[in-house]
Amino acid sequence: MNAYKRPEDPEFGIGTLISYTLPYSIGYCIVLILMLVVWMMIGAPIGPGAALFI
Repeated sequence: MNAYKRPEDPEFGIGTLISYTLPYSIGYCIVLILMLVVWMMIGAPIGPGAALFI
C-alpha cells in the first residue's frame, strides 16, 4: 500500500486500497462473464468429457 501513497494523503487505510482496486476487479469480472457467454455461445465443452448444460 505504501507504493501508492501520495504525500498529500495523510491517512491511507483499507478503504483507500479498496477504492483504488475496485475498478480493476469490476472490469475483470465483466471480461470473465463475457468470455463465459462467448464460450457458451460457441458450444465448447468446459473440460475434457464435461458437457455444458443450462
